[in-house]
Amino acid sequence: MNMISRLSIRLLALFLFGFAGASVSPAATHIVVYGDSGVYGKGVSREEAYPAQLLRMLRQKGYDVTVTNAGWNGATSADALANIGSVGKADVVVVQFGVNDAKHGVPVATTRRNMDAVVFKLKERGAAVVVVGCRDADLSRVASARGAPYVMWGGLPGPQYHIPGDPQYHFNAVGLQVMASRILPVVERVLGSKRQPPTSE
Repeated sequence: MNMISRLSIRLLALFLFGFAGASVSPAATHIVVYGDSGVYGKGVSREEAYPAQLLRMLRQKGYDVTVTNAGWNGATSADALANIGSVGKADVVVVQFGVNDAKHGVPVATTRRNMDAVVFKLKERGAAVVVVGCRDADLSRVASARGAPYVMWGGLPGPQYHIPGDPQYHFNAVGLQVMASRILPVVERVLGSKRQPPTSE
């Protein structure tokens, strides 16, 4: 057997090995957290924002996931609908808007209508959706109507959870950790429901 033939066989073997490895190692589940400054983490580092904390919590529990922080300061439900294409391809999307709508006096009915369209479009693309709302923008009806789990944001009045002197009362790293812990079990249930049952041989 000449050198070229031996090289060809080695390359073929490497190709087949790589293909087999890819077939038994499924790609990580991609989670996008799409929202306002509560998602972005205004006033804290990127590693302290709750999407990053959620990622660490999930990986510590053995989940093979990636989490993208797709939040930006000041975003409203109208912004969410207008920019939904920026979410890209995702397996799970956590959507969190409404606080800025309330600040700007947007009617709750308008916020709910926008968010209903957002959830519909995301699910239409094949993503599982978790809806996060707040006291001033209760989106539980939207979530229920679209078959999405719902989580309430906030409810931590103590100063130890907030950035000192922040007039908008944003959470600090500790408060965001509590929120990530609150969202964690809901995301886990969604991840469990998306797992494919084992195939019988």
